[in-house]
Amino acid sequence: MTQHTTFTPSSDLLPAACSRSGCEKGVDRPPQTTLSVIATVTNLRQMAQAYGDAFAAHALRILHERANALGFVDTCTVMRTGEHLLFSFDLRAHAQRLLPSGVDPGPYLIDRILLSLGNEAVKAGDAHAYPAIVAEVVPSGTRPEAIIEKSVSLQFGQPFTQWRRQYQANTTTARRVFGALASGRLDFDFEPVYDLRTGGEPLYYEALLCERTDGQLRHIGASVAAIEQLGLARRLDHWVVRAIIARLRALPGVRLGCNISMQSAVPDAWWALAFATLEGAPELASRLTIEITETALSAQPEAVIGFVRKLQSFGCQVALDDIGTGFSCLQQLTSLDADVAKIDRSFLVAAREDDMAALRLGQLVGFARTCTNSVIIEGIESDEDARLACASGATGLQGHLFRSGAYGPDVARLLQLPGSHAARNG
Repeated sequence: MTQHTTFTPSSDLLPAACSRSGCEKGVDRPPQTTLSVIATVTNLRQMAQAYGDAFAAHALRILHERANALGFVDTCTVMRTGEHLLFSFDLRAHAQRLLPSGVDPGPYLIDRILLSLGNEAVKAGDAHAYPAIVAEVVPSGTRPEAIIEKSVSLQFGQPFTQWRRQYQANTTTARRVFGALASGRLDFDFEPVYDLRTGGEPLYYEALLCERTDGQLRHIGASVAAIEQLGLARRLDHWVVRAIIARLRALPGVRLGCNISMQSAVPDAWWALAFATLEGAPELASRLTIEITETALSAQPEAVIGFVRKLQSFGCQVALDDIGTGFSCLQQLTSLDADVAKIDRSFLVAAREDDMAALRLGQLVGFARTCTNSVIIEGIESDEDARLACASGATGLQGHLFRSGAYGPDVARLLQLPGSHAARNG
């Protein structure tokens, strides 16, 4: 399949979105009265390759219409140039009209832009495509053209038939997943992650993405790869994290974790509202674990480190998932300084039948323990698996063996409730 490069904004501009002054804390500067945001559609070329230039032009017209329909006519000016849209907000008006006194409107406005532009597919006949949107705050004194200029040199692969078919198949998967999100059918199954150092108490409960159909939960984690290939992981992960934050608010004392793609682990505008929420609720943040899964390679390793540090500064735990598979490598363990390392189940499966594999499992666990506070082995399905995992030196276990009746009935019942209406609607 042809590889495509997707523009991702630099992460050092985000603080301007999260502070009304546009400055770091502790710096005494006059309050900023306007917020300028450039939103960019990064996958127009892929749309043209998959469905033709006419469809891409149609998609751009639809996005321009969505920008004009944001509803902030009196306090928002919208300017358009190709795949870029510049929004300029009067923060004073929004602080008075939309939010309680003292609450920064910046993250809410950025969130509204991203969701308004990218929440729904663009359609023309049988062709469907979801726009991939990134956004940057324009700092005071910076020309918007400077940000636009650095994003126009996008490079994409050539339109091969195989790539086009894969893109269309991935889009079909995305329609199914985002359709379930829009209709409130996305939900979670929760699997306990046990800490052997606390007498087997759950370290947290991992939220496994599911679709609720006919009263049953169907795991859909396998669909995430298609969404990543379309460059849409941020949209899905944005909803997942907000939904889990809503659960944490509803369940005081419960610790929850959720997965996000490595593609999403960049402190950009998609996280402005979640970061503001976590920063303002340290007790809630202390009960959240974000698991980063390396099913896709990050083009910005330094930004990933910044993302991890940001979450940890709020009090969240960060886990590196599926160690040993995909793009995961030992360098990530040493550079990310995550709180939890989760060893992929494939190492445990190999150790069941091979003494050398069991030795390698123990060596991997030993190395991981020098880099993180907790090392979890996934895929525990039997008592023998649990014995092998304990013998390897792991500090925690996770798997189907512990799912049935493993935690209190009240917590189990609450965790099975669908997300709140606010969470379902992203």
